[in-house]
Parts: sequence; structure tokens; C-alpha cells
Amino acid sequence: MAKTGRNNLNLDWSLSAWCLRAEDIPYSAENSVKDIIDNKNAVFSDDYTYSESLGESNTFMTSFTTKTSLTVTSMPAGLYRLSYSFEYKHDGLNYDWKGRLGIARLYPMNMNVTVNNVNDWYQAGGFVHYNLTLTGTKIINLQYCTENGSEISYIRNARLEVFRVN
Repeated sequence: MAKTGRNNLNLDWSLSAWCLRAEDIPYSAENSVKDIIDNKNAVFSDDYTYSESLGESNTFMTSFTTKTSLTVTSMPAGLYRLSYSFEYKHDGLNYDWKGRLGIARLYPMNMNVTVNNVNDWYQAGGFVHYNLTLTGTKIINLQYCTENGSEISYIRNARLEVFRVN
């Protein structure tokens, strides 16, 4: 049985006007990501912090509980990238595993998932941009719970990172 879309694997992308080879991009020190990262005056080399909680945790609570927390202090105003990753599992198929990323009682990431298999661990991760307009302390939480107390939600290998991008 032929699968649709497989013919695209044989396409010579170098013939496309939209394709650009890396060797065709002119090098300049001011546009080099490596040079910007190595530069100690770069914005995102100074303001970085992270938190992790790698052990397995579980809850049957329907109110959110914190898996890992990150307290950010003395970082200047600017645009920050908040990255998160974790693994989750849920012991039932009728209700959702729930998670969220909280910053000062704002929740830029909310997740409700009904799992396909109660024995499998699933991975989640991503990032959000957050405009930190005031200097001072901010608390960032990665939280989880279950939709219904008759099923247990699990989480492990949770990580948070915050770094300034502008």
C-alpha cells in the first residue's frame, strides 16, 4: 500500500528557489551566534538561571501542586524565554492529567491531556516569552494535578530555565 507524500522524499531541494545552502550564507562576526554567545557583553550570557526536580512525584489532588519552582531575583527588565520540560503519566483513561507554568499568578502555559496508555510516560516541553517589566523577585512554578481525584497524575524529570533574550 503506497503512503501519500512519500514522493517528496525523492525531491531535489537544491533546485528550489527557497533552498539555501549553509556555505552560500556569507559569514560576518556581528551575525555569528557563536560569537554573540562567547561575547561576555551579550544580553543572554548574563541573565540565566534554572531549576530542576528529577524524581518522580504523584498526586490525586484536583488543585495544582508545585513540582519545581524557580525564584528569579535581581534580573533587569527585558524579554525573557522561559523553557520547561518534563515527563508525565496518568493512571486512568477517563480524566485528564493537568499541568501549567505559573509566573506571578499568570499562567502562560496550560495543559490538559488524556493519555492513551496508563503504563507509558509522555514527554512535554516548550517555551514561552515573558516580558519582565519590573526588576525584583519573580517566582516561576511548574505545577500539575489530576482532573478527578479518582485517578493519579505523575511527573518526573521537570526542568525550568529562564534567560534574557532582549
